[in-house]
Amino acid sequence: SINQSEKKDKYISSKIAHTLEKIELLWDAPDIESSVENLGGGKIFDLIDTIMRWDRRGAVVLIRKMLESTSVYALHPSLLSLMRTNAYVLSLKSLGKSVQEIGNILGAHPYVIEKAYRSPLSASMVRDFYKKILAINIAYRSGRGLHDGELWRIFAIERALMGLKK
Repeated sequence: SINQSEKKDKYISSKIAHTLEKIELLWDAPDIESSVENLGGGKIFDLIDTIMRWDRRGAVVLIRKMLESTSVYALHPSLLSLMRTNAYVLSLKSLGKSVQEIGNILGAHPYVIEKAYRSPLSASMVRDFYKKILAINIAYRSGRGLHDGELWRIFAIERALMGLKK
């Protein structure tokens, strides 16, 4: 059907845009290969799981450990992408959608949806956190965050984590 085809086209366009955004941010990273390898090793998923369990201190410790071998320029786009999915899941859950319905809407892996669905965090908490880490990206891209560099981003992410309050 045309509606299904349009949804597929939007999904593909969205995935391409996210990929290009990550490539663009990685382009100036000091050590692109090691940054991508560290994110690909599953550490980013551990970080997301820690955040979604509402373990703020554990998340800060994990970010600091990751940043020993990963550039914040590689970490931030992945964090944004994965937290966006979690925000969608919890928002749809708050609207009364089941795990299966959310899977049909988002097309995300059922395991990812299930983990987000079980999170003790509310949809508004995750949305607020997502907005804060998105603001870091917007500031960087608009030039406001360029002069502060990597430490500014790290501090802003950690501050957003500490802002996760019930």
